[in-house]
Amino acid sequence: MPVLDPVPGPADTPMLLVAVGLAVHLFADPLRDAVRITPSELHRATTVLTKQIAAVLDGDDRLRAVHHLVVDPTRLAVADGRNVEQFARTGWPLVRDVAEQRATVAIESAPVYGETALLRLAATRATGPDARWWGTPTWSDAVERWVESSGASRRLADRLLSQPEAVSDAALAAVIDRSPPAGR
Repeated sequence: MPVLDPVPGPADTPMLLVAVGLAVHLFADPLRDAVRITPSELHRATTVLTKQIAAVLDGDDRLRAVHHLVVDPTRLAVADGRNVEQFARTGWPLVRDVAEQRATVAIESAPVYGETALLRLAATRATGPDARWWGTPTWSDAVERWVESSGASRRLADRLLSQPEAVSDAALAAVIDRSPPAGR
């Protein structure tokens, strides 16, 4: 099963929070509206896209690079090798159309508001009250709480913190299900 490499550095750096926010806004939210999907599946696919976005945020023309990622039907969506069109099934046209519209608005707004302002706005999506996504402080806290209460191994905890798209459904679901929204 193909697995993406962990993103180097601490899990909740500012640019990783930008990547999480963009993945949620441009993919996870539209996907949830388009298809019936389990929280574990949604988390896996969002994590994969977050890592892909984080990789292009270091380059030039970042918003266009993100735009390309979110509308590419051949983009790897999950660690089992399915592309996003296969993963989203009949919901792909809606997911793609919403991502296209939202990413285009960001690109067109950059000259007016500045790219930095738009990226900071994206980061707020990752740190909001319901942010339980990989790469956020809330995710790290949820994993640590789950490990303490379940007695799970440090090795499993480390994989949940670096590559949750590659852990078992049971472990991923346990952390998601037991993770209260931030601020509660």
